[in-house]
Order: sequence, then structure tokens, then C-alpha cells
Amino acid sequence: MINENKIDRDKDLTKPVIVKKKRGVTTTVIHYTALILLLFLLLTYNIKDVDAQQSDISVNNIPEQQTNENDNQYYEAQSTKLVQDLIANISTSPKSDATLKKLAKSHPIYTILPNYYQIHPNIVEYLDSKFKHLYFVYVLYHPDCAWSQHLLPILLDVSKQYPNITFFQIPSLKLKLRKQIYAKTTPSLAFSASNFVHKYTGPKNFDEISKWIQEKTTHNYTTTTSSEEIDSNNNNNNNNSSTNVNNENSNLENTTLSQQHQDYKYTSEKSYLLLFSCCYVIFLIGLAIYRLFIQSIRRMKQD
Repeated sequence: MINENKIDRDKDLTKPVIVKKKRGVTTTVIHYTALILLLFLLLTYNIKDVDAQQSDISVNNIPEQQTNENDNQYYEAQSTKLVQDLIANISTSPKSDATLKKLAKSHPIYTILPNYYQIHPNIVEYLDSKFKHLYFVYVLYHPDCAWSQHLLPILLDVSKQYPNITFFQIPSLKLKLRKQIYAKTTPSLAFSASNFVHKYTGPKNFDEISKWIQEKTTHNYTTTTSSEEIDSNNNNNNNNSSTNVNNENSNLENTTLSQQHQDYKYTSEKSYLLLFSCCYVIFLIGLAIYRLFIQSIRRMKQD
């Protein structure tokens, strides 16, 4: 006859005794601090009250005197509005030559804008093929992004140094060009010239962005070697050299802008706190997965 009490007693002896380790005070404080910081910093995307002054430039309130070649060209643009404003600006700008004005006014896109995407889905590629001597800077931003609002005043001052470049300010929520300018996050900068689109990956401050644009405007993007194109390239280089002189003069006149932006820290310290919070939360998630993995291995060994 089997003694059932003995069997039950043996089962009790083979059960593992799990002692839950008590979390330390320091670990608990760091844990909740990281979670609170993460929640607070994510909520700042919906808070428009930031240190930097917000940009209020849009398509509907561009002043008429802004067409002066001494003024900056900075536009708030949607995907379809982008082309319309660009064509209108080229056809009315005093800097445009007769060929560009004629091309802008005679092209079907000038009158048949709604059907544009059916004909030319890639706006950037098409515009650069038609207007090879023009440069564009696309600024992708989010209206509720604190980092975008910090960057916009810097870009406004940068655009004043380069009146020969058209700056397009594009809201990310109304954008169909995101894939075309290779932008995934806000704020993002892209430089477009001669069928090339270059995304800016450097520090988002006044001096570095100005230096990057200066380097892009002096770069030769053509790769052909025919005699006619070589002559054309030489003419373009002459034009670029004159543009560089204008930019140098503009830089001399706007040295105070650089000093002014050095006094302000537009790179918010919140980014470092956000990085710390995200890394710590990822660590907690990884630690939880590791504990579940260890527990599953122990159960398999017991079975």
C-alpha cells in the first residue's frame, strides 16, 4: 500500500523556493524618474511655448516687397502648392532671365496644376531637370515639434544670407514629398540641384547650416564632357563664382547673425534627457525579457 502522505511530502521537497529580491531605493527612484521624464518630454511635442520665436511665414502672407532680390525667399508650401508658388516666383522674380520666365509661363503645370501628379509624380526630379541653374532648400518640419520651432528662426536668418536660393518650408502632415527628399523625421533639411537631392545630417546650428549650403552651391553636379556642355559648365562656374562673391558679401554683412546665434542654445537640453529616458526604458524592457527567458528555461529543466 502506497503512503500518500509520503508522496505529497516528497513533492513539497522538490518544489523550488523562489525568493523575490526587493528592489533598492536608488533603483526605484531612477525607474520612476526615467518614466516621468519620458512622459514629460513626449508631451512637449504638443506644447508650442518654446524659447525660440515661432515662424509665422506662410504662402498667404508673403509681403510684396519680398520679390526684391535683396530679400530672402522663404515659403510655407504644400505639395501641390509647392510647384505653383515656385513657378509663380520664377515668372515674377526680377532675377529670372527671359528663358526661365517663358518656360514657367508656357508650361502646362502653370495652368493645369491638379493633374500634375498624373504626369510628373516626382516633383523634385522634374523641377531640377527644367531649372538646372536654380537651387532649392526644403525644410520639413512639424508644427507641434519643439525642435522644429527652435530651428525655424535659424533657417530664416540663413535664408537672408542666400537670396539666390529658394527655401521651402513644408509641414510634415501635409507632405507628399517626404520620400522624394528622403526625410523621415522633423526637422529635416534637403538641398536640391540638378537632379540631386542631398539631405543634411550635420549639427542644426546657424554656422554649420550656412557652411553646408555654401559648399553645395559651389559643387559641380554635371558629369558630361561634351564641348558644348563644357562651355556651359564654364559659364555656370562663372555664375557660381559671382554667386560666391555675393554670398561672401552677404556673410560679411551678416556676421552679427552668427554671433547672435552663438549666444543662444537652440539645441535643447531636453534631447539628452529624452535619450537617457529612452535608453533606460529600453533597458527595463530588455531586463524583463531576460527574466522571462530565464524563467522559461528553469521551467523546461524542471519538466
